[in-house]
Amino acid sequence: MIAQPELRLGVCLGVPDAVLRSAEALLGRVSIVQAGSAEQVELLSRGELAVGLVRLPVEDPGLVVWVVSDEPLGVVLAAGHPLARRTVLEWADLAGQRLLWFPAERAPGYAAQVLYAGVTAPGTVR
Repeated sequence: MIAQPELRLGVCLGVPDAVLRSAEALLGRVSIVQAGSAEQVELLSRGELAVGLVRLPVEDPGLVVWVVSDEPLGVVLAAGHPLARRTVLEWADLAGQRLLWFPAERAPGYAAQVLYAGVTAPGTVR
């Protein structure tokens, strides 16, 4: 019997366990490579990964992209923060607040899209 080959699966930080388990169930034997979205694009382009789980958007005409999970974006505040007592926040409520954010180079498209949405789109943050 021929053994199933092991596929290299890129995974960025914060991928929900359920998404990772689904990918493993679909792909079979995988070797997980921890890498940010931007690094995964490079690895995929060079053929060093078979599949990548990344934060969108990713702009590369040589890649095919599917959405496999859509996770809500939230805000975490210290219990004593003045905004923490509210049940609903608007993007405008966060203006002027110090933002603890991951390094944008790990997922530049995602970082830019979220920050742009906060500046341009009035909306509710729950």
